[in-house]
Amino acid sequence: MLTDLKMACRNSDAPSLVDFNDVNQYDMSKGNMLLEAFSLEIQMCIETREQRRMKEIFQTTKKFSSVIEDPRVVGIIKECGGKIYMTEKRWDAALQEFFESYKSLVDVGSGKAQTLLKYVVLASLLSGSEVDYLGTREAKIFA
Repeated sequence: MLTDLKMACRNSDAPSLVDFNDVNQYDMSKGNMLLEAFSLEIQMCIETREQRRMKEIFQTTKKFSSVIEDPRVVGIIKECGGKIYMTEKRWDAALQEFFESYKSLVDVGSGKAQTLLKYVVLASLLSGSEVDYLGTREAKIFA
């Protein structure tokens, strides 16, 4: 099903050999639909704990950053990036990704935003950040 969706987003002149990580094979006018497919695949990787595949997908989605419009999709992709950076012990990068994910999820009113706020606080503690993320405007809704 995800493969079919990604195939529908390919350029008509793309080579017959399919490389889903090659952004040049995709029609950028269908970028939002493609990113939704990638976000679904990322969620599957999170559930099945496929760290290597999740990292590949995340790296691919970074190349589409200019077409992301749906905050729900942004939230999923940024959460994935935060988790990847946490496993690599890159605390500052994880903090940035988690906070962007958190803001996106707050924008759409997702119940998962509270969980992301916990990730933000944890990443800020590990990174040694002096910013009080619990004091931000976005965090006040959970007070």
